[in-house]
Amino acid sequence: MTLDDDDRARVVTVVLDRPRGALAPFVASTPWWVETAPVVDEVRGRFGLELTVLRLLAGTNVHAGPVTYLAEVDPDQFERAERVIRPLDADEAALIDEHPLRLPWARPGGPATLLDWAQRALSAAGITLVDRPRQIRSWNLSGLWQLPTDDGLVWLKATPPPLAHESLVIAEVARATPEGEQPAVPDLVAGQPGLALMRDVPGIDGYDATAADFLGAVEVLQRVQARVDVERLVGLGVPRLGVGEYTARFDDILDRHHDELTPVERRDLATLRGEITDRFAAASVVADTLVHGDLNGGNFRLRVGRPPVLLDWGDSFVGNPLFDLAAVGQYFAGAREEIERGWRERLQIDDLAPAWSALAPLVTARGALVFRAFLDAIEPSEQIYHRDDVAAALRASLATLAAGSD
Repeated sequence: MTLDDDDRARVVTVVLDRPRGALAPFVASTPWWVETAPVVDEVRGRFGLELTVLRLLAGTNVHAGPVTYLAEVDPDQFERAERVIRPLDADEAALIDEHPLRLPWARPGGPATLLDWAQRALSAAGITLVDRPRQIRSWNLSGLWQLPTDDGLVWLKATPPPLAHESLVIAEVARATPEGEQPAVPDLVAGQPGLALMRDVPGIDGYDATAADFLGAVEVLQRVQARVDVERLVGLGVPRLGVGEYTARFDDILDRHHDELTPVERRDLATLRGEITDRFAAASVVADTLVHGDLNGGNFRLRVGRPPVLLDWGDSFVGNPLFDLAAVGQYFAGAREEIERGWRERLQIDDLAPAWSALAPLVTARGALVFRAFLDAIEPSEQIYHRDDVAAALRASLATLAAGSD
């Protein structure tokens, strides 16, 4: 593919921090901005440089299309890099300014620090790194590396403050798993807030999952929810989303995104806001527990003859487990009855429909809360990923509300 073949092609410009300059633009093999491996591979083959992508500097078409990254090369390659870079123009140079919300893996030297932590953790576990770590992803929601070891593939995942409790949740779910039973989460080699070092989970991602696959994942989640110690989770730092927290954050969003909404949308959302307390109360027949928070097909691994393993717990919180039902309905509307049956049997509740109907628009609107938290935690250059998502989620909640009243 050439630079002019496709408007959605990821035409990449790489700006180097040291030596300061830019590489000639090229087309990456995949369009998705967050995927760094194709960029690293192309730079290795085209320029002979070992690259680490730090962060997004600029882009025009969200997630795909032309994009500029800041990157760093190994110090022993500075001389080679100087031979293939051009000077930065004024706009490119201005993009490298410091920002207080910059994440650790987005700073020069930051990835090396994280990988040093991972290597020390591997050594403490008796595991040896056998090849160079492979960078897979770098954006405002995660830095991700594959680490080849003598004990198989290990993943290093770094997350920002809103998702920093992921490794704590994984550890607690594993702790609550009965001896001899396969945990519902990856095997955590080491973890601390914002960092998780996990063994690879054999299998395939559930992007193409069938309804039966999805129900299997929900059954695994329901077992987890029945076992975990909710107060222990909260004490460890897992956020709680009850009526008070929800209402405060909803008010904040309505205020800050007022100008993105039409007068009718503002009126209807104000009405919904006035119903939050009653809607939470109607759904309280289901006790609070651990909520995964993002149960889509890409967040579980399917394994032949074995239960799925649930991934990506960064959006998890303590709250009403019906919040997880929204994701299932998004993929398989017909699966809702089967999932409700599982909860009814476990909780000995005859009818969950009123509880779900009450909570449904708030479940959809929670997306706005999540995206606002992301935006508040990331620097302006990377807000392009989420800048339109808050208002979109609020509108989706109104659509859910309208569908429930039909």
